[in-house]
Amino acid sequence: MDKNTLKDFFIEQNGKLLCISDDFSLFRAVRHAITPLGLNSEEVLLFSHDLNEASAMLNEMRKQGNPCIVVIDRIINGEKTTDTLLKIRRLYTNAVVIVVGSNLTKETIPYLHELGVKAVMSKPISADSILTRLIQSAEQTKEIHLKNYVRELISEARGLKLSK
Repeated sequence: MDKNTLKDFFIEQNGKLLCISDDFSLFRAVRHAITPLGLNSEEVLLFSHDLNEASAMLNEMRKQGNPCIVVIDRIINGEKTTDTLLKIRRLYTNAVVIVVGSNLTKETIPYLHELGVKAVMSKPISADSILTRLIQSAEQTKEIHLKNYVRELISEARGLKLSK
């Protein structure tokens, strides 16, 4: 895996990493995963334990056009985050979502993928495994961005009237 892909995501694409969890050890692991990249974690890493605050952060990133990787706990404050995952996929289509959880079943993982989750990780997780997933996610955000760009170009071309 190439760490430069992740650096490019944060520096060149102005990408953000949003960690939504009430588990501070998850946030700490995510922060430690990006520390070796030499980036200012305060600029690229956002943390929220409140789902409404996280939605506001995502809306702001969407307005600014920032690509985003979301690391979200499967359960926050005793509640499953299924509704939040659906909201993220519906409103923030450029986000790549990674779900982290405990006691994930064989039925849960395919269900999460159906909701648009790109990766599922079981706790406990290490900074190295998070780094690997973040690199993969950064590659996916670039693909998503390019697909959206091509769609925009096609839409613009269809709207143009060709002159003879």
